[in-house]
Amino acid sequence: MAPTAGWVSVVLAVAVGMALCFPLVLDRRLLQLGLSADVELYVFPLFVVAVVQAAIAISPYGAIGLPGSDLVMQTMPLQVLCLLGLPGVVYLEGLLAGVAAGLPLAYCAETAILRVACSRGGGAADDDDVLGTRARVIEQQYRDPRVFKHPKSHIMIVATLLFLLYFFAGIAYTMSSFNTADPTRSVRVGGVLISAEWQDYDTPEERRWWLDQAFEQSQRAVNAGAKIVFWSEWGIFVDEFPENTTADANGPNKHYNCSSAPHMTSTFCALYNRASMLAKKNNVYFGPSFISFFSNTRDVNATNRFLLFSPDGELLFDYQKAHPVLGGEDNVLAGPKNVAFADTEYGRVAGVICADAGYPTYMQQVGRGGADLLLVPAYDWPQIYTASTPEMVPRAIENGVVMMRLTSFGRVEAVGPLGEMLLQVNTFGLPAEVPCGDHRCANTTYVLADLPAHYRRYSLYPYIGYDDLHAYACCALAAAVTVGAFVVVPVVRCVRRRRNRYHLPTGDNDSGGI
Repeated sequence: MAPTAGWVSVVLAVAVGMALCFPLVLDRRLLQLGLSADVELYVFPLFVVAVVQAAIAISPYGAIGLPGSDLVMQTMPLQVLCLLGLPGVVYLEGLLAGVAAGLPLAYCAETAILRVACSRGGGAADDDDVLGTRARVIEQQYRDPRVFKHPKSHIMIVATLLFLLYFFAGIAYTMSSFNTADPTRSVRVGGVLISAEWQDYDTPEERRWWLDQAFEQSQRAVNAGAKIVFWSEWGIFVDEFPENTTADANGPNKHYNCSSAPHMTSTFCALYNRASMLAKKNNVYFGPSFISFFSNTRDVNATNRFLLFSPDGELLFDYQKAHPVLGGEDNVLAGPKNVAFADTEYGRVAGVICADAGYPTYMQQVGRGGADLLLVPAYDWPQIYTASTPEMVPRAIENGVVMMRLTSFGRVEAVGPLGEMLLQVNTFGLPAEVPCGDHRCANTTYVLADLPAHYRRYSLYPYIGYDDLHAYACCALAAAVTVGAFVVVPVVRCVRRRRNRYHLPTGDNDSGGI
């Protein structure tokens, strides 16, 4: 993803922070209206799920930075994701927070009542009156709707729920019948890191120079034994219109007619033809990722794309980024919200680009599509790299797939469907600078990862959480409760007060006159 503008980050942080306060405000309002804390304990997490789901929909980073996404990378606890996904984890966090906040109040109230009851064994009449008054006050406080009436029951319910979740998650983790792993088969995947900047693409000559660097590193990865090679995001920029022209293309090039005018002289066709030749010559699967400009006159003039070629040189898919980052990719045209798939001899390969992996609902297509390997070209920067990759790793567990996220200026990680770490490389300062003439220098290199082939875990979340319908149900419930608590109830009470104010009492006093 491209770095966002500063004002976008500030507005987003303020909006998300205020939105996360909403469940607390609604919770307090419901308690004021008389809803018991015993019921509110299980209702409050639904409001948290609703807010998180709404924040994912409006955030340019998806679930990054939101509750539930910052999970600790411990294998067993993460298995809950394959059952409930991110909305289920958020609900559990809200439930545990409610129990932790409510138990001390219930314990203090119950302890105070017991102390008063035990101290009433004797004493003068005045002492009895004092103790009786204290008892009435404490009992009144105990009847406060904010205090649990059955704390032990809540502890048993939550403990049983956690036990069942971890029990079934443990079964899915340990039983081989849930997995399709073949320990004798693996595939070496090569990732080409292209760490160039906007300033490096001032002229067509510079763009072609960086294109040569990317293909050189791709060939080195192939020579090192890689059978699947792909590039990081935002490393290569190409034009779909001929060089040295101001002609406006009709739109993104989907016809690949690079053998005839006018597109045959474009840098896009140079990339397309060379990528096809490299894949065919070396008998590998090759996936270039690049920014393609289809216009030099429009405001929205580019697409963020990820291609995959077969060993025969044929195009298997052309994926266009579905979630351009607000403030960083305003000129990028959003693609169809369909994950790309390709069947290979190493399993079914899926592809998305960077921020797309931050949207759990969108990524459910990976699990339903039966993918074995998920390739994610990405681009990070220092302020976000510690959060972006770790918080997208849960997508692999939710969908039961091996995922490799290849990012420049960040952390390259490959994760298995059980959460096992297969590769982790910090790409800051890697490698040494490459001489690049008068314009600003940047780096190109490659990394290798031996990943299991035909390896996926059957996960329930892509099916039971189809398009996160349960999360949207929480949103609908939260909206209905909000309208009822802040609009309907006050209106009904106002009508009742007005009716009681103007009601004339019946009886003998009515027979006179006014």
